[in-house]
Parts: sequence; structure tokens; C-alpha cells
Amino acid sequence: MPLSTDQIAELHSTLLTAINAAIEETLENELYNLDADIDAFDVAYEVQSSFQADIEELADNALDKLTEAVGDELAKKTQLALSEYKASVLPSIKYTYERDGQVDGPARREAWANLVDSMNKSGVLSDLMANNIDADVEAL
Repeated sequence: MPLSTDQIAELHSTLLTAINAAIEETLENELYNLDADIDAFDVAYEVQSSFQADIEELADNALDKLTEAVGDELAKKTQLALSEYKASVLPSIKYTYERDGQVDGPARREAWANLVDSMNKSGVLSDLMANNIDADVEAL
């Protein structure tokens, strides 16, 4: 089962918290073991500098994975919404507004927005998904 956007955001937050906690713990351990003649701020700077590249690489990798997961989830939800739109909304739009054979773009876009809003309110789409989902309903 793919992760929802909310689950991905929670994982991202948890990861950042864990990274920051690890940094703080490392700093506390280093500072605890300091000789009285060594400046604590210098040690803290050295520890942060030593791990900076690793932290940036970890954050970049996590962001890549999260972005990929969100993109996959958005693509699946877009297909789900399009399927529902084509099956239950578009026939009504065509019957009501397009009997003359001319595509009624505003009616199609409004119906799409209403469907997305409905799916968001029912929990099928998260707020993030609803704000980012898009389809060219005029071309259908």
C-alpha cells in the first residue's frame, strides 16, 4: 500500500527530529568529555562541521525518496479521479452543456474542481493532493 502524503510528511518530520537529536546527543557527549582547557564552542563547531556533509546527503536522499513517493501517489490519485470523472461526471456535462458538440471548458473545469473538492472532503485526497492534482478535462 503506498504512503499517503500525510504519512510521508510525518516520516519526514520524524527523520528530521531523529537527525537533530543525534546531532545534539553527539555534541553533548563531546562536550561532556572535554578537557577544561578546550573551548566548548570550538568543539561544537567541529562536530557540526564533521557531520555536515553526511547530514546534507541524508536529507537530499530522504527528499528524493519522499518526492518520488508523493509523485507516485499523486499520479495514482489523479488516475482515480479521472476515472470517476469520465464515468460519472463527464456524461452529465456532455448531456447538459454540450449537445451542440462544442466543449464547454468552464463547465468541465468547474465539475472537475467540485469532484476534487468532494474527494478531499471525503478523505480520498489529502489537502496537499487536492491542491496539486490537475488534469486537462477539456481534452477528454
